[in-house]
Amino acid sequence: MEHIEFFLRYLQYEKRRSAHTVVSYRRDVNDFVLFCIEKYSLTSVTEVGLFCVRAWVIDLLQTQK
Repeated sequence: MEHIEFFLRYLQYEKRRSAHTVVSYRRDVNDFVLFCIEKYSLTSVTEVGLFCVRAWVIDLLQTQK
């Protein structure tokens, strides 16, 4: 989770994104992490690969219908 916090701080302080944007990113990243844990039993964000991202996008598209 340290990587995620680093990314969110980067958005907030370096990229000067609004608080609302950072909150939205936090929610989306947390949803993605939960998806990876539930679907693939991943224990670290360093284990995430392209297959996880593709599967998540497909899942998002299917649940929006």
